[in-house]
Amino acid sequence: ASCIPLIQHLPESEFKSEIKPLPKKIRLAVRGAFNSYQNSPSNGVKDISETLELLIIKAAKGVEKNGWVPNSISNKSSADILDKLNSCKECSSIRAEIGRARSYIKSYRNKAHHTPKNKKDAYIKYQDCLHGFREGIKCILSFREAMKKVGVNINI
Repeated sequence: ASCIPLIQHLPESEFKSEIKPLPKKIRLAVRGAFNSYQNSPSNGVKDISETLELLIIKAAKGVEKNGWVPNSISNKSSADILDKLNSCKECSSIRAEIGRARSYIKSYRNKAHHTPKNKKDAYIKYQDCLHGFREGIKCILSFREAMKKVGVNINI
């Protein structure tokens, strides 16, 4: 049986209530990240950040299709895509949600994908796993809803 430290435990009931508003395909992707999280919290954070990145790429393709930005942005990094979305006038009403996604990518995505350089970095990485995972769910929800509000429906 696998286990994780209690400080990183996320009860199943709380997880289910947090993902309830998501569409089925995204919910399944987040469920897969939760399954990873239950065995290795840092892998769960990595998986949920990859789900957010996938939605960011889908959003980029949607705004390209609408002609709001140049066609080449979906090939950029998620941080660059979010910067372009932030400067897009059609997305001006959702800058806070774009900023939240940008902050999440900076704070958690990079930590989850890289090996800590020292004990201090390792402590911070593993201590923040629960918050990073929950914030990833909230970020996916708010980013998806914001894009929907401006007319770009994103799904997996």
